[in-house]
This record gives sequence, C-alpha cells and structure tokens, in this order.
Amino acid sequence: MTAVLSIQRTDIQSRRIGLIVALLVFTLQPMKSKNADTDALNLLSYTECSEDSLHGTVHGDEDKVVYDKVELLPSFPGGQQNLFRFLSMNLKYPAEAAKKRIQGRVVVGFTVEKDGSLTGIDISQHSTNSLLDKEAMRVVSKMPKWSPGRQDGRLVRVRYHLPIVFRL
Repeated sequence: MTAVLSIQRTDIQSRRIGLIVALLVFTLQPMKSKNADTDALNLLSYTECSEDSLHGTVHGDEDKVVYDKVELLPSFPGGQQNLFRFLSMNLKYPAEAAKKRIQGRVVVGFTVEKDGSLTGIDISQHSTNSLLDKEAMRVVSKMPKWSPGRQDGRLVRVRYHLPIVFRL
C-alpha cells in the first residue's frame, strides 16, 4: 500500500485542501518486489531485496544489512500526518515545470539508519521531468531524523520508497 501525496500549485489554503484529500485517499499498487506483500501497516513501498534480508538472516557485518520488511517500521516524527504536513509545507512546485504544465510521480528511496538519520537518498523511479525529481530529492534531504525500525527487538537499518505526485 503506498501513500500518494498530491502537491497543488495554488495558494497555501488550496495546498492544505489537497493535503487533506491526499490523506483520505490511499492507492493500492502492486509492488515489483517478488517478496512484497500488501501489509496494511506498511504505508510505504518495499524494494527488491534478498530473501535473507527479509527474514533477518545476517551474513557478514550486521551493521551493513539493510532490511526492507521489519516487525516495527521506522516512522516520521509525529507519524504519517506529520510526514504529509512536512511535505506539503516544504515542497515547492518548480516554476518552470508549472509554466509548462508538467506533472508527474517521483519515487524517492532512502535508508533509515539505526539512529534515525536518512542516508542513501536517491530517485528510485524518475518522473517525466528532472525538475520534479530534483525538488523531491531536495525536500527528502531536509527531513528530520525518523524513529528507527526494529527487528527481533533490536534497531535495524530499513530501506523506504516514498512516492510523491506533482499535480497542477
């Protein structure tokens, strides 16, 4: 299950209305990962990974393992609503993209570290325009530390994919 946030290109009040609508609408999308299920607790997507990392088997240095599915997911400070609020307040529709009426969906991937910091921020799925990609990356890079994920009672690194939809 993925949460899709629509960014509106009007005044702040319209953006907040768009946010409320986005919070009410969740879209079920099949994921490409052969191991991903549609667990309702996971509002963000899974990424392809090895069978071992899904089940927590560690080969080599435990600190380097990045999980895609864990018992307790990392969370944005204050929860899902605060994540949407952060995105709506910080995303700015690129002026050139708005002028050309460019819309699109960007999927930003990142790893939530054991200390809650975000690393490995990249574009997992590009939009139709690099301006939208750059803006999505900029905002995710500004996010505060998250509450880290847990597997078997210990803090672990977890990979997330956050879809952001730009609509005029």
